[in-house]
Amino acid sequence: MADLGAFTGAAARAAREGLSANAALKRLREAGLGIRRADFLRAYRDLRGALESQYSLLGLPLAGRPSQDMIRTVGNAKRDGFHHVVNMMYRSRDTGDVVTRRTTVVSHTLLTKIEAEEAAMGLHVAGGYSQGAPLIGISLESVKHFSTGTEGV
Repeated sequence: MADLGAFTGAAARAAREGLSANAALKRLREAGLGIRRADFLRAYRDLRGALESQYSLLGLPLAGRPSQDMIRTVGNAKRDGFHHVVNMMYRSRDTGDVVTRRTTVVSHTLLTKIEAEEAAMGLHVAGGYSQGAPLIGISLESVKHFSTGTEGV
């Protein structure tokens, strides 16, 4: 599979703009970038799914668990589990700029929105990532379910 690092930013912008996958691919190629169509379509589909689940998680109550349509399932994983991606915003003590840190909380069970956010805060405090900077915002961005594909076996 191709390294899609150079294309994800452009693909994410196109997805946010609502462009179709074909229009986004055409735009990239007109800009002189080359990528296999199948690789781009796979990455674009994943990005669109992530954006759609992110928007649906914004309205989720703190005590609510994400519904099945808010969760992206990834098959053929090495382990079963849920990855809750949480964005935490801090104000830098040095510059005053807002710094966003993304944390992944891994769990065997699906967490509520507040459980995932509290676990992320605990990881940041324990790891010293915030460096004493005040937390100004936190949001559950996405939830992925990793499956080995052996359920029911």
